[in-house]
Order: sequence, then C-alpha cells, then structure tokens
Amino acid sequence: MIIEIIGLPGSGKTSIVEILKKKYKNKIDFYQSGDKKNIKCYFTSFNFLIKLIFKFPILFFNSHKSFNWLIHKLLYRVCSYNIEESNRNYLLYDSGVLMPMVSFYIQRNEYKINLDYGKLFNLLPRPDLIIFVDTEIDIVLKRYQRRGGYRTGNKGSKRVKINSLDEIENKFRDGEIFVTRLIDYYNNLGIKIIKISNNSSKLELEKCLKKLDIDQFLF
Repeated sequence: MIIEIIGLPGSGKTSIVEILKKKYKNKIDFYQSGDKKNIKCYFTSFNFLIKLIFKFPILFFNSHKSFNWLIHKLLYRVCSYNIEESNRNYLLYDSGVLMPMVSFYIQRNEYKINLDYGKLFNLLPRPDLIIFVDTEIDIVLKRYQRRGGYRTGNKGSKRVKINSLDEIENKFRDGEIFVTRLIDYYNNLGIKIIKISNNSSKLELEKCLKKLDIDQFLF
C-alpha cells in the first residue's frame, strides 16, 4: 500500500510524520527520497517523461526554472511507486508525487502559467491512501513566515525569506482551493482520504493522532 501526505506548505506535515513514525514504526515504512531505487524506476521515469512531452509540450519548450523544477521532481518521484514489496505499507514522506504539484501551484508558478492540472493528475500514479493535513490558512501563513519559504536548492539549503504575509496570502488562499480540488479528484476515484486537522499545539496534535485509526486501511 502506498500512502501520500499532503497539505499546504506550513500545515505541519513533517510534525505529523514524526508522530506517525513512533506510532506505526512496525506497520509502516517511511520511504524517503534518498532511499534505494530499483531498476524498474528508470523505465517508469522514461515512460512518464514520454507522456509528459506528449501531453504537456509547454513544460519542455519553456525554459523557466519553475518548469524544470516540476519536471525533475515528478520524474524522480514516480520511481517511488516501484517499491518491490507489494504486501507492505509505505508512506512516501518526501518522495510522493502530489506535494510537488501543490508546491508548484503555490510557491513556484510565479508567472501564473495555466496548466490542465486535471490532465496532469491523470498521468500520475495513484496512491492507495492520502493523509490530508487541514490547517487554517491564518495559522499556515504565520508558520510559513516564521519558517521561511521554499528551499533555494537541495534539502538543507536556505529558505526564501518572507518579508510580509501580504505578498503570499493570495497565493495560499488560491492554493487552498487547489488542494481541495486535488482531494475531490482523488476522492471521486475512490482513493481513501484521511483528514487530520492541525490547528492546535503539538501536544494537542499528539493526542489527536493517538486516537487516529489508520490500521483499518493497512495490510
């Protein structure tokens, strides 16, 4: 079973994953982007690349680095769906295909170039379960400003400084609608969705997650 976790940047996904690691350490493997890939990965990436070129030539004839970022992330992360052990549960911690879509829409599509996201959703591999972290927009914005924006390079690199909430508020409110569209799309396909509200302290979140029952969905 493949599990993805999504939510607005700053919604608390990392905190939730850390808590879930303790609760489900014997039931869920937390798959990260640096984990070993198998040979099928390269064929999957190549096939996905061909589909992207055919369906979205704009991504390849536009040299803007935002598109390059999205292509790179998607090509790399589709590999995560080639995990060999079919009778195990995997949570794609930072290696799922859905969060790059959210990040691109909110943080990186600065020229607001329109893509047919529904068509792009249809090209992506589908998880068996989605954990949706739902956090009030005002809380997200404050966390995001305090933490900083997206990273300027690889993992561990500096984050973009956020000088004012006004400069990002509209992007995040549009992003909230986008995430709702994404959730509705996969819900209509019959994908299981678990919604976690993260509007309180970490202590309250831990209490909430202790009551969370994911076992019914797992192998």
